[in-house]
Amino acid sequence: MSARILITGAAQGMGRAFTEHFAARGARVLAVDIQDVPIDLPGVRVAKCDVTDPDSLAEVVGIAQQEWGGLDGVVANAAIFDGIVRAPIEELTLGEYARVMDVNVKGVWLTVRAALPALRAAGGGSIVTIASEVVNAGSVNLSHYVASKGAVIGLTRALARELGPANVRINAVSPGFTETEGGLNLVGGAGKYDPKGTPLGRVGTAADVCGAVEYLLGEGSGFITGQALLVNGGKTFT
Repeated sequence: MSARILITGAAQGMGRAFTEHFAARGARVLAVDIQDVPIDLPGVRVAKCDVTDPDSLAEVVGIAQQEWGGLDGVVANAAIFDGIVRAPIEELTLGEYARVMDVNVKGVWLTVRAALPALRAAGGGSIVTIASEVVNAGSVNLSHYVASKGAVIGLTRALARELGPANVRINAVSPGFTETEGGLNLVGGAGKYDPKGTPLGRVGTAADVCGAVEYLLGEGSGFITGQALLVNGGKTFT
């Protein structure tokens, strides 16, 4: 895989899994996060980046352009999830709501906007945003998070129409519960999530989500844009 891919939120969880997955397949990966990215692999370039700051994003996209000549793909993964405040709407503070929307929605919008010149220069490319199954199912005391991921899907669909003429595709992946640090912390640890309501009868893994993202970044999905692909073992349907 010769692609040049920008992955945000790469320090842990799914972002780290995406980085390791694509590096193992020979891609050049620019792995960025507001924290230090503890990854040292061939083909991986790490950098600090605040996805809510346009200047910070412009700087890391500039790295890809200077060192690799551009980008072919983007995984807009950075989001607040691990450690998120879970509270009824009456108790949720405006500050917490704004913090989640700032990273989870504005951060995706700014990431796409910053990467577009590099994708256009390459003749097109593919963007994958990370949404969530909770948009379909809802979740108690997570109204801010659910709203943010619903906005990601809406943004993805709007941009699919806007960017198609530039040969830039954009799709969302909507994972169900997945065994990552954030997922396990949210449910209280390993073994706390009951998969009996899932037709495939098991919990999702990082590899499951990586496979979906790889498909949407690759040539096999060349006529797919504006879609939200559920990766949840069939627990909910679109």
